[in-house]
Amino acid sequence: FYIKNNAYNVNNAIHSTVQVLKAFGDFHLHHTQPPNYPNAVQCYLDAMDQIELTRDHQLEEPVLSSIATCYLNLDNEQENMKRYCLMGIHKYPNSADLNFLYSQYLFQFARSYVLALKYLDRTMELQ
Repeated sequence: FYIKNNAYNVNNAIHSTVQVLKAFGDFHLHHTQPPNYPNAVQCYLDAMDQIELTRDHQLEEPVLSSIATCYLNLDNEQENMKRYCLMGIHKYPNSADLNFLYSQYLFQFARSYVLALKYLDRTMELQ
């Protein structure tokens, strides 16, 4: 990031579009008070679209994890959280972040405590 004319910028000549979109999503999560989850999730969803277009899956796992995290913090978006957690776990079964987020979904929203503990155990194995 750099600041020019009081605006935050990223040099996209150096980074891919996916990296730039992820960087702006991270900015909305970590550098705004309070975190701007709707804008962050939109950046991450745009990054997922770019991942599909370019077939560059290098950042797919962290982007899926970030989308699920945003949906966790948005009201009435639990089904979207579940969707992106399961999509990520299907592609990346050894992702500790996605397994943890899904266990959190199961515990908080689905009230499936035994299954939540299974995914939490899986998370502990992966770390």
